Amino acid sequence: MKLLFSILVFTVLLFTFLIFISPKPVHNQTSFPWEITITPEGNPKVFGLTLNKSTLEKAIEIFQISPEMKLFENNAGRQYLEAYFKNVETKGIRAKVIVNIEIPEEKREVFRISNQDRPLKPNEEIKSPISDHQQSVALYLPISTISYLPSVQLDAKLLEMRFGHPLKIVKESATIEHWQYPSRGLNIIVNHDGKDVIQYTSASTAKQNTTKISH
Repeated sequence: MKLLFSILVFTVLLFTFLIFISPKPVHNQTSFPWEITITPEGNPKVFGLTLNKSTLEKAIEIFQISPEMKLFENNAGRQYLEAYFKNVETKGIRAKVIVNIEIPEEKREVFRISNQDRPLKPNEEIKSPISDHQQSVALYLPISTISYLPSVQLDAKLLEMRFGHPLKIVKESATIEHWQYPSRGLNIIVNHDGKDVIQYTSASTAKQNTTKISH
């Protein structure tokens, strides 16, 4: 039984890897991670979702799975929602997807963390589950960023083949690099010792969005 399971896991991972290197397009799904278009307003569109326009409801419709949701607030007053889609498939590629939603000023009271009774420390951030009412409101808010975590580790040559050479490479550590493609709203976190993260954001939200990948 263990051998059969190991063979099954290997087959799935190999299939995902082959999709990344295959030059032939697949036409029976929505969008590959590297198929990014920019709207006239400057917002990236990927997986059928346009940042700062498509809603969480649309993301659920496309990914066909209900996300786990958390509300975050920091000492600067920023509020945002994180929707975590645990098992997503896009054109045969399995991945985890994290969608961020910035809370607009007119909705801040709806998403106020009710049990927060002390001032936050500098750089402190708290998180909280959301209520059914908050979730119903969140469905109609536009998404601001998408973080895409493929199920397989991708080497640098493969990423460059699909996404092109980055405009800038920023080293975070000896094993982690940020490949930046600002004209496409794209930042790829290349982790030579772990899983890579593909992040999509618009220029208007790039500076304030600092998604923490902990899943």
